[in-house]
Amino acid sequence: MQKYKSSLLIFGGESNFNETIKQRECQSDVYLYDIFSKKQSKPRCSGEIPEARTQFASFIIDKYLGIHGGINSKNTYLKELFIMDLTSFKWQQVNYLISIPEYSNILYNHGVAFH
Repeated sequence: MQKYKSSLLIFGGESNFNETIKQRECQSDVYLYDIFSKKQSKPRCSGEIPEARTQFASFIIDKYLGIHGGINSKNTYLKELFIMDLTSFKWQQVNYLISIPEYSNILYNHGVAFH
C-alpha cells in the first residue's frame, strides 16, 4: 500500500485460500481509496500488467508506482520491476538487470520477496 495525493494505492495481495493448490491465490488488481471522500475505485489499467504476486516491494516516485519482486501463485520468487504511470494507469516492465560479468550469477538470480 502506498499513498499518492489524497489516496491510498493498493496493488496485489492474496485472496481466499484455494484448497486445490493448497495456498492463497495472488492478485494483480489496483485499487485507490480516497482518504477524504472514503470512496474506493478500481482504475482500468493497461500496458504490461505485472503477474499476480504477493510479498513484493513497492514505491512511489513522483507520478510512478514501482513494483519489484514478490512471489506468484505457484510459489515462485519473482525478480521483475514494473512501473505504472499514475496519471494514465499504464504499466511497463523495466529492464534493470546489470550486465557485469563478475556479478551476473549472483544479482537477482533467484528472485526477491519480502516477508
